[in-house]
Amino acid sequence: METKRLDLLRKLLPDLKAVGLLVNPNNPNTFSEVGQMQSLATAGGWRLEVIPVRSESELDAAFATMAQHKVDAFLPTIDAIFGDFGERIAALGIRYALPGVGGRGVNGAVIEYGPNPSERPRLGGIYVGRILKGEKPGDLPVLQPTKFELVINLKTAKALGLTVPAGLLAAADEVIE
Repeated sequence: METKRLDLLRKLLPDLKAVGLLVNPNNPNTFSEVGQMQSLATAGGWRLEVIPVRSESELDAAFATMAQHKVDAFLPTIDAIFGDFGERIAALGIRYALPGVGGRGVNGAVIEYGPNPSERPRLGGIYVGRILKGEKPGDLPVLQPTKFELVINLKTAKALGLTVPAGLLAAADEVIE
């Protein structure tokens, strides 16, 4: 997901030089996500600033750090903590003049990209149905979402003085004006 969201960010900001990656160091997936993003940064010739955030109280300091390190934009990794505080993260992005690409639920980010919110209940229903038919939960495969949405927030883009490229707008499932 971060790779796709980074691609969207590069389409929005073709001259991207530095990205602030918000990570929850308590999440066991963080190490592999940071490694993947660092590889992309090295290959793409841009700088990655990894910013740890363990709780909502650390968000202000995280954005101040990104501003101090002169990043061009930010990406929160996929973690419940960033979904829980999505609106606050987007507001801080505007306050610090940092465009961001968040997952679905980071309401107010310039770009949101992630699984369609209706996918979770549908996938959960599939599991419940299979369990009710007698399958053991431990034998069920992990289901991945198949429907993803791209949301462009033109209000946030305007607040940041950004023009969203026409190709990105055309690809959007939803445009917030």
